[in-house]
Amino acid sequence: MSVQQIADNFLNEVSHFRNVDLKPSEKNTKRINVYVSPESRKRWMQVDINPTYLAVSMDHMEGELSLMDVSKIGISQDRSSRKTSFKVTPNTEKFSAVHFSFFETDNYDFSNEEFIVFLEKHYKAFLKRVRLT
Repeated sequence: MSVQQIADNFLNEVSHFRNVDLKPSEKNTKRINVYVSPESRKRWMQVDINPTYLAVSMDHMEGELSLMDVSKIGISQDRSSRKTSFKVTPNTEKFSAVHFSFFETDNYDFSNEEFIVFLEKHYKAFLKRVRLT
């Protein structure tokens, strides 16, 4: 699967959430910024289409998600290989962002139940961060 197809599949799932606005970056033609609500200036996600992988950075309210929440979706936290993986920042105890790398050599199903549950929880945690709930 091409990186563009991975991006299309990912953004298709994300676009089902209420008030999601996908905005291509004016500065980077390979970047799509995901906002929730026209009033929000804070970006929910940054999606970068790279030559061999899709990079997704997702912001949320610190403390609203646990490492276990992210681990349930079946993606490794080991970013040392060229495999689909994730990391959290600033640290694993209290993090406010999750960063994914989805490689074209791995077929990840964004419509699987665990991923949808994670996205729903993440969406709610982002809304708390920007006080839209």
